[in-house]
Order: sequence, then C-alpha cells, then structure tokens
Amino acid sequence: MRHQATGRVEITSQNHNYAVAADTLAGRVELTHVNLNDGVVEGFRVLDAPAFGVQHHPEAGPGPHDARYLFDDFTNLMMASSPRGGK
Repeated sequence: MRHQATGRVEITSQNHNYAVAADTLAGRVELTHVNLNDGVVEGFRVLDAPAFGVQHHPEAGPGPHDARYLFDDFTNLMMASSPRGGK
C-alpha cells in the first residue's frame, strides 16, 4: 500500500473480505493509505474527530515493521484527546 502523505510504499498483511468505497467517504475523512494492487482504501483519518482506521493488519510483520508507526500515532492521538493531557 502507499502512505499518501509520504508516498512511501509499505508492505502489509491484507484480508480483503470487504472494501471501503472511497467515494462514500468524501468530505468526512482524508484518505491516508491506498492499496497499490486494487486501489481500495487502506486507511483514513476522520476530519471532525480524533480517529483513524486502517484496512490491513498493522500488528503483522510482513514488512517487517512498515506499519509499526500506526501504534505510535494511535497512542499520541489518545494522549492529545485525553482530558488530562496524557498525565
């Protein structure tokens, strides 16, 4: 898949039993990751909430750690959203 912000290609484990149609997300999310094989949405960030999602298995190790940064992103998002400011 391709990380849209950086252009970096990441190797991830896929399980495409369903796919998110990009045109149904317009105005509500920003696409963050796109599958290079079939063009489906692999990741998005919600525009009006502290939330994001991915359509792959970041805990798997095919890259072996290409998607590890997503766990840091999630932790940072939760810390910033905490009423205690991460304290």
